[in-house]
Amino acid sequence: MERRKLIYAVVGCVVIAILSFVIGYFSRSTGCDSSDNKNGGESGAQGMTDKELDELHQSIVDIMKTDELKANMRYFAAKPHVASTPRTFANTQEMYDRFKSYGFEPSFHNYTTILAYSKKDDPNRVYIKDENNDDVFKSRDSEKIYTDAEEEDDPTALPPFLAYSMKGAARGKNLVYANFGRDQDYQKLIELKINVTDCIVLTKYGMGGRGGKVRMAEKYKAAGILIYGDPRQYAPVLSEKFPDGRWLSDDGVQRGSIIGGEGVPEGDPMSGGYPAKSWAYRPENVSEVKGISKIPAQPIAASDAEKLLEYLGGAEVTDDEWVGYLNTTYRYGPLENSSLTVDLVVNNDNKITDIRNVCGFLKGKYEPDRYVMLGNHVDAWVNGAVDATSGTTVMMEIARALGEKHKTG
Repeated sequence: MERRKLIYAVVGCVVIAILSFVIGYFSRSTGCDSSDNKNGGESGAQGMTDKELDELHQSIVDIMKTDELKANMRYFAAKPHVASTPRTFANTQEMYDRFKSYGFEPSFHNYTTILAYSKKDDPNRVYIKDENNDDVFKSRDSEKIYTDAEEEDDPTALPPFLAYSMKGAARGKNLVYANFGRDQDYQKLIELKINVTDCIVLTKYGMGGRGGKVRMAEKYKAAGILIYGDPRQYAPVLSEKFPDGRWLSDDGVQRGSIIGGEGVPEGDPMSGGYPAKSWAYRPENVSEVKGISKIPAQPIAASDAEKLLEYLGGAEVTDDEWVGYLNTTYRYGPLENSSLTVDLVVNNDNKITDIRNVCGFLKGKYEPDRYVMLGNHVDAWVNGAVDATSGTTVMMEIARALGEKHKTG
């Protein structure tokens, strides 16, 4: 009897919940009647017509100025601002002060997370060694600087790296070219009887994320992985490479994170998907963190990839998808000269450190409990004019325009 009463009670609660949802759904204010909108009638923005909404939108756009956007870009991208470095904190303070001057309610939100850094005094490199362990080839440790020489000496401009690569070295290895580093690319190498086990694989950016490429290299038991941006994908108009055009220069290196994979939570990899506050539970050892690669991984410039390809022997690549725009013959490998070996050395530090978000709140007159969110990340791999200062530039100018409009009612 008691069991039956319990069942009835549960069923009753479920029915009531469903009825409440249905009643709420059909009785809610839609805020917008499409038939009225088509005829210029009232819309859902507190009785404003479509024409009035368009005029309001345009009045906000008219406040925004090209010179302000340029000034934002120049300020926020003036210096390298890798996460949790002094310049990043300076940028967030500037945003805080501007939000306040625009009439927003600014606030900081602090977090403690694991971040990765390469070392200026001990950069990651790939080497080709001869039988005497002398360097035949050594990859570059920075891109060419095309502006003021003082930027070259900025200690916060870190050498190229992949965040969350393991710290370590793969020494005395062979080298194999693996196209985009996808499963199908490794399967093709297997068909060609080319073994990548315990070799360093050279792959191209594109056709998948960098993290997926690293995990695929791990799956096929490679000793390490190199990733470069081939001109075919990143400089298709060869005459318009930077600084003569907008495409990636031969010395350009794409940095980025390789964190991820099955069972790896979003956000801070140490706090298990929970807010990365100082009090959050974390593994005692960084080596226990899920998502850090099991093999050394490093991005390199196209110019370095071209030189590495020149050392490869084996069959010439005939599949069009495998052939890029580098000025060399693409071969599968391994190394043509059996007396040569490849060393990949990654000296990244993965360390727990503090970061902070900055927020600006502007409460609306109507429905203040509903949020319209606009955001961007404040850090960058180097100066970050495109990623992510282009977003910061626009976000701050929108904030200025909204603040000005808010002050006038």
